[in-house]
Amino acid sequence: MLEKLKGQQVKTVGEGQSQGGCKTVRRRKMVQKTQAVAGSRVSLDAAQRRAHGAAVKTEAPEWRQVYQHSDEKGVPCTALVKRKMGRDKPSQPEGMGYWEFVDCMMLDLMIISRSEVTWMAYARWFGVFEEWCEIMGVDWQQASLLILASVLARSLTVMWYEAEYAASTLELYTTAVAARIADEGKGKIREDFRVQRVLEGIRRKKGCYKRKKLAMEAYMVRALMERAPPDSDGVAWTGAYTLEHWLGSVGATVMGWMMFLRCSEILNLQLCDFSYEDDNVLVANVRQTKADKRGYTTETEFHRAAPGSRFCLLTFVEGALSLLHGDEWRVPHECCTRQQHKGYECPHCRWAFPHSSAKGVMGNKQQHSRLLRKRLKASLQLLEDDGILEPGLLHDMSVISLRRGGNSVAAAEGAREAVRTKHGRWGVAGKTSETGTVRKTSEKEYNQALSHEGAQVSVALNRAVNKKRKQPITTGTRKRRKH
Repeated sequence: MLEKLKGQQVKTVGEGQSQGGCKTVRRRKMVQKTQAVAGSRVSLDAAQRRAHGAAVKTEAPEWRQVYQHSDEKGVPCTALVKRKMGRDKPSQPEGMGYWEFVDCMMLDLMIISRSEVTWMAYARWFGVFEEWCEIMGVDWQQASLLILASVLARSLTVMWYEAEYAASTLELYTTAVAARIADEGKGKIREDFRVQRVLEGIRRKKGCYKRKKLAMEAYMVRALMERAPPDSDGVAWTGAYTLEHWLGSVGATVMGWMMFLRCSEILNLQLCDFSYEDDNVLVANVRQTKADKRGYTTETEFHRAAPGSRFCLLTFVEGALSLLHGDEWRVPHECCTRQQHKGYECPHCRWAFPHSSAKGVMGNKQQHSRLLRKRLKASLQLLEDDGILEPGLLHDMSVISLRRGGNSVAAAEGAREAVRTKHGRWGVAGKTSETGTVRKTSEKEYNQALSHEGAQVSVALNRAVNKKRKQPITTGTRKRRKH
């Protein structure tokens, strides 16, 4: 039946008829094209195999084989495919058969499926588990799942008793071991009853205390905008470029606060990511909206403060960008590739908040996250020295405080949840896992932001930063317990 249908035309209405733009669909041309491409590849590779005497592999590489391409730290490394997002594709190395080339790329793509940070964390903690296996005389590669679970349960007990690890740290250790054991095809070690009960016992004995980072409030942002640049301290503010360092750091802080940005989202901003709907509305193209580099790209807009306002967040950021890049920062590079693909890094345009040192501002060098965090901490330390920030709060603040603070202040000022969700890009990808994407239907998915509410977050944040603070500095802040 299928053989008879392959060469026939499939008509959507009737023979020779057309309705609503429907056209005759021809399948043979696509089939022939696919067969031609596959045939040319197979025949080319067959010729190479005959020349070199290589055997034909009937099975594709397994997931466990990613560990055969690990560095000295046990982190799997790619051979041909680069981690950096883009259109680039590897070329087939000379002397490598086509299907061997395909298998190599397949392994690289499987390695990229996990972030490099996750690979590194798992490798470090599994190295600890390997040491425990050596101490207990167990070859983990040959041992059964039952024996490995015994080693894990005993190691958890000793690490709790001798080293006094926190319950959350032991959870991470167990997760890393469970991932590697599952990757090797040995089973799910976390489902062992002993491991589950030991972890639960440690949680109940030690307790689980989660201390989230504090939100950056409006008065802190205003204080940074008002403050004069500090003198060189040889650590965060160095050389003769302290003004550039200060405004670059505070500009990134204000940008992260008003756009609800994560650390990676601030660092990934390039000048060509900014555009204007009109002179009063800035639109930022936020790439890779999550730290796991899934590649989701979206846009967030911010409006200028009302005329006559003392402070305007957007105007301050524009001034910082003008100092770092000159007055022509709004004009993209003539070879800019942003229009071809919004989700990829442009190789020609400068970074919005680039690396800067005692030698000056390096617009084409991306700033490292450590430098961004260090200067944010240093700027907050200056506020503490000035008596604006209560002593002890600095420990509980980081770059994530910008996203948490902007959203919290907007909520306190009356911005609706659906509007804040859209502004902060929450739920862009839904809930994801390594086995696929899971989306749960809820009321929030139907509570959409209206077209006239786009400026509500901008108005709320600008209004908050222009308010005078009536309460004492210590009111409403969390004090650290003295031991």
